[in-house]
Amino acid sequence: MDAKAEKGKVSNHHIPNDLTLSILSKLSLKSLKRFGCCCKSWGFLFESPHFMSMYRNNVISNNHTSCYDEPSVIILHHFPPLPITDEFMFSVFLFSGERHENKVKLYWPPLFLETDYIQMLSSDSINGNILVQRQRMMIFWNPSTNEFKVIPPSPVESGRSFRDPMIRFHGFGYDHVRDDYKVIRRVHFYELISSDLDPLNVSWEDVSWGDVSIPPLWEIYSLKRNSWRKLDVDMPECYHENTGFHVYTDGMCHWRGESVGPEECLVSFDLINEAFIITPMPSDIDEIRAFISSTNDEFDFKMDRHLVLLNGSIALISYYIETTFFHISILGELGVQKSWTKLFIIGPLPYVYTPIGVGKKGDIFLRQEDNELVWYNLNTNVIEKLGITGMNDCCRTGIYRENLLLLE
Repeated sequence: MDAKAEKGKVSNHHIPNDLTLSILSKLSLKSLKRFGCCCKSWGFLFESPHFMSMYRNNVISNNHTSCYDEPSVIILHHFPPLPITDEFMFSVFLFSGERHENKVKLYWPPLFLETDYIQMLSSDSINGNILVQRQRMMIFWNPSTNEFKVIPPSPVESGRSFRDPMIRFHGFGYDHVRDDYKVIRRVHFYELISSDLDPLNVSWEDVSWGDVSIPPLWEIYSLKRNSWRKLDVDMPECYHENTGFHVYTDGMCHWRGESVGPEECLVSFDLINEAFIITPMPSDIDEIRAFISSTNDEFDFKMDRHLVLLNGSIALISYYIETTFFHISILGELGVQKSWTKLFIIGPLPYVYTPIGVGKKGDIFLRQEDNELVWYNLNTNVIEKLGITGMNDCCRTGIYRENLLLLE
């Protein structure tokens, strides 16, 4: 074959640049990061505004569900009744439709009252089930069938009448290998003082050293066994149990924790192998501060972060309390800090106070300064009201998929 014929053969296998970019924009973040070493131009894709626009659109539209499995958004909101009293009400709604225009109020299981202190612990439903908490009682609940299952207390929690444990929820998920639902938590015990004993007519001589000094411990609950057991792990724990600190995906529970020193990290616990992975959080705080300083001369640098699932990807919403800018970073690979990639900068959003979760197509749900709940569309950059209000940090959103199968 002569040189001219050989040249023609090669040109027939050439892929146009536009098609190449379109294919790359549909890859997972992990694969895209790895392919960056294939050629010089691929290594600079994240600096290309055109490519990043394509990639962001694909992240938003990657919904993993068919038209027959259209999920709804479930929202717990916390508000004072009218006329305003010292009591607060906790109600839960399902929102559906392209613009969340369809609203249906759900009714709590029979043992719940709207005036009870209720938390929705799981960010999304798992096989139609969500995990809710009434005071200290944890309950599996399927709103579609109204089936519920009360999780019993552990021996550690109920074994000492004069000790008051502090329990921090860390995750709820599904072990597909054992076909089992599991809950993981951290149990602390407050320091024992004399006032804990006196009302019970218990003296220090009646208390063993093991009851005086009880180290914190990890516990895991199995629905199949209907029991708790101690976990022999030493993981960084979550800051607290409020919304925005833990999510679940693909058999793993994830939460924001502290590693050695003040550095924040992502902790990922595998419910199947009962092992964990630590991923340092993105080191972009200085960059975010510089960006916001260029748009706002005087503001408080107090920053907060909200952990979410953005269409199946672990994402982090970083925002400053005194500003209306939000930065969204996506994690490409567990354990690799450099795989965090900032994809969205949202703002300014006037009157918006804090995010409370995300929706089925990447919609961001937020609470305004007047406690009005709204949603922000990443495609259209439009904010719309939901028609309900919510106060403090008790508002929560999650993705709900109906399932009529029984829990057990």
